[in-house]
Amino acid sequence: NGTLYGMYWMHEPYKNSYFESRFDQYGFKGEFVVLDGPEREKEPTGDVHVGYDPVADYNEMLAYGERDLTVDEVYEELCERLDVETYLQMHASMAYVVNGDWPQNNNRAFKYFAADGEDFSDVQGMDGKWYFLPHDTDWALGNAASNALNWCYDPEAIQYSPLFCALMERDDCRVTYVTYILDMLNGAFAPERAVPVAENSIKAIRPGLELYLALSPYQSSTFDE
Repeated sequence: NGTLYGMYWMHEPYKNSYFESRFDQYGFKGEFVVLDGPEREKEPTGDVHVGYDPVADYNEMLAYGERDLTVDEVYEELCERLDVETYLQMHASMAYVVNGDWPQNNNRAFKYFAADGEDFSDVQGMDGKWYFLPHDTDWALGNAASNALNWCYDPEAIQYSPLFCALMERDDCRVTYVTYILDMLNGAFAPERAVPVAENSIKAIRPGLELYLALSPYQSSTFDE
């Protein structure tokens, strides 16, 4: 009706119920746990978990970042606790889009804790490993001159990731990481695919943003500016 109400985004947070619905077909009796907080320090869930402590379990996995993962036996132990491939894919994707608000923020991880007698070791997402989740990427693609990979290597940076650095000491992990970067470069983010997506998004949000910029007392820029 011409009255400015502001810009609204639909937001669905990761919760236990999301994964319960996603894996409902398996008729499980265990529990999905989602942890929030920086990669290096997850927050307690506030729930009571009988027989296990999700944060302690997560920290046990994270501590492998302080060990020599070039030793195959140590690396295999980590692989029993973390889905390494998807972890590296997450790091590659966040580095590619230069998301400076990650992994020290907007970082989610989940794990399925099986009930006694259950065995879902062949089901990805229910195999008792930690998985990291994409969440809130509004800072992405903001500064092409930045190097998000270097941030994860820098002990002085808030984005520093000891676990990622330890994995990058392995040839096979570097190959996985680089291959995923190249897949994005030549696939989803190739100009012939990415440009139409960006142009369609701009076309979709233009009317609302033009109205916002015209009516807001806090903005003096035009949409094209």
